[in-house]
Amino acid sequence: MKEYIYKIRPDGLAVLNLKKIDEQIRVVAQFLARLQKILIVGRKSVAHTAVQKFAEVIGAEVVAGRFLPGTLTN
Repeated sequence: MKEYIYKIRPDGLAVLNLKKIDEQIRVVAQFLARLQKILIVGRKSVAHTAVQKFAEVIGAEVVAGRFLPGTLTN
């Protein structure tokens, strides 16, 4: 994570390098744009809303909750 930290304040809080993070998000977006089927999985209850919204925005399938083994293979 060192490359994503801009600086560390005297109180120990790490300030993130938003330019670097934005560059990486754009790389991932280009990768995802080439795919036809995407499955977004979020097991934790705090992630359900974010996972569902992200899947809605990119047009992906979503599994919010327990991911059952064999979901992709059976």
